[in-house]
Amino acid sequence: HRVDRRQRQMCIRDSAGTIQSFEKLNEAALAAHPGGKLGDTELEEEYGRYLYQVEIRDAQNQKWDVELDATNGAILKNHQDD
Repeated sequence: HRVDRRQRQMCIRDSAGTIQSFEKLNEAALAAHPGGKLGDTELEEEYGRYLYQVEIRDAQNQKWDVELDATNGAILKNHQDD
């Protein structure tokens, strides 16, 4: 997966505890799809809330879009992508 400069800056800026590390967020997303592989990732701020979006290919090669709350790693959306 790719972390762009803006995402890295946001993570550094919010390292006081606002945002979980990308490693922890990726682990949380992959826990929902054991054996899966990470694809694209994106960190967004919407209405003052940080969301981390991850594309995952599961062990059966199905594509999933997973969205997590970047502050605590809770999965908000987990749906199969067509």
